[in-house]
Amino acid sequence: SKKLVNIAAEFYDKPFNDFRSQFGEIGIIPWYLDKENKHDDFSYIYQPLDGNGEIIAKVSDLTGQNGWIKGGLMIRENLLDNSKHIMIVKTKSNGIASQFRINTSGASDNVNNSSLSNIEWLKVKRSNSTFTTYYSSNGEDWTILDTRTIAMNSNVYVGLCASGATSDSPVKATFENVAVSGDTFTISAISNNNGGSVIGSD
Repeated sequence: SKKLVNIAAEFYDKPFNDFRSQFGEIGIIPWYLDKENKHDDFSYIYQPLDGNGEIIAKVSDLTGQNGWIKGGLMIRENLLDNSKHIMIVKTKSNGIASQFRINTSGASDNVNNSSLSNIEWLKVKRSNSTFTTYYSSNGEDWTILDTRTIAMNSNVYVGLCASGATSDSPVKATFENVAVSGDTFTISAISNNNGGSVIGSD
């Protein structure tokens, strides 16, 4: 398994709320590959989370051609490409999806509601080993999409993810009103001049 390559250090040194106040919105242009099966390829802007917490954001724009391009929110146990994780994403043609890997190096699974094409507000919440994905039409009234029991370490990573479905389906996802609640722990970043971040598969 390969570790995530961090290529925008400012993303990791500040809380998401600082981005919102400084930039108004956050845009991610990922490399391209889909997050499926036993190894992940996608762009990820994250911060550490220690214990319970949640992340909320509005996916205000999703641009690309493939029906399974996606942008959304993720909690993952570590920064390896085979990590346990759960995420909720907005897709181009398949509504809102909750995607998850319960076991390290196991297959990813998917639960989606294709009728939710107009939804923009998403949330992922952790309560011990219970992870719940939510959606909302207004950012205030929340409906559960899916709940999973996943045994993750206390220290995990929470953030914004975006992915195309194939090598010829790039995607741009734009996020607004990002908010994270919960305690943090210290991480270090490897940086260069490019934006975004990517997890590379074998």
